[in-house]
Amino acid sequence: MVCGCSSTPDVDSTPCVQLESAPHDDFEQPTASPCSWGQLSQLDCTATVENGDLVMAPKPGAGDVFCVCGATQLIPFTSTFGTIAEVHDVATEVGEDSVLVALASVEAWRVGYDAAMDMLFFEHIMGDERTRFGYAPWDPAAVWWRVRLDEDAVIGEVSADGERWVRIGADHTRPPPEMILPSFMTLTSQPVAAPSTVRIGSFNVCPP
Repeated sequence: MVCGCSSTPDVDSTPCVQLESAPHDDFEQPTASPCSWGQLSQLDCTATVENGDLVMAPKPGAGDVFCVCGATQLIPFTSTFGTIAEVHDVATEVGEDSVLVALASVEAWRVGYDAAMDMLFFEHIMGDERTRFGYAPWDPAAVWWRVRLDEDAVIGEVSADGERWVRIGADHTRPPPEMILPSFMTLTSQPVAAPSTVRIGSFNVCPP
């Protein structure tokens, strides 16, 4: 299903107040240990902080590559506290993925970019079972990606300004989680000779 992609104002009913336990990083401070507020996992992929971005650079020609920057403490999953990433550059080669993840135990909801389709998607994953609930045209200006709760559904959205959001899809098929572990990752499912460099401007639970 491809969304109609009409934008709506942010529907959060109360102002978003940052939680101490929640990830909030604008990557403005160069550091030898990116994502030190949580955990950085790397396999044939190097993550650094450069010019206000978290830069994830996979090793050329390697397969099953990943960089994952994520929280280690569970946070409440509500309409206010979802998970948000400011995505400046995505993985654009076939076989690569860039995804924003809301992980809840053995299942996860993800907003990502599908290079083969040149589309954004919203999906649910549990084990080997994957269900996609919507697609939206890829727009490089829509740098804000979000996964959050909307009443009884988990939804994926994108925005160019962090105020007006375009819904990609909604999962009404299962009870939403109460707590999540948010993360952002880039990975490859096959060797890529010239892999993309992925850049993340910020990682947060509150809109900009």
